[in-house]
Amino acid sequence: LAQESGEDIILATFVPGDATAHTWQELNDPVMGGESTGTFTVSDNLGMFRGEVVDVPSLKAPGFIKAQTSDSVSFADISSCTAIVINARAAVPY
Repeated sequence: LAQESGEDIILATFVPGDATAHTWQELNDPVMGGESTGTFTVSDNLGMFRGEVVDVPSLKAPGFIKAQTSDSVSFADISSCTAIVINARAAVPY
């Protein structure tokens, strides 16, 4: 995240032992017949979130998958930031 001062604030890394490293878990939509599935793994200091979102048959609407932290490590205060940067890469064209 970019602060007005120009310094970056790192929210999360996937390097074991870093102050910004977290424990992550993947969650999907098992309620109401959801069929979406996914995984979240860390390999080579990269977080890999993979999955497929499928329509919930009973609702005829998209389900969901998400990744979230499952630890009590605090995130940095980003209230001074004016923008956010997410470094992401897709394995397939979208």
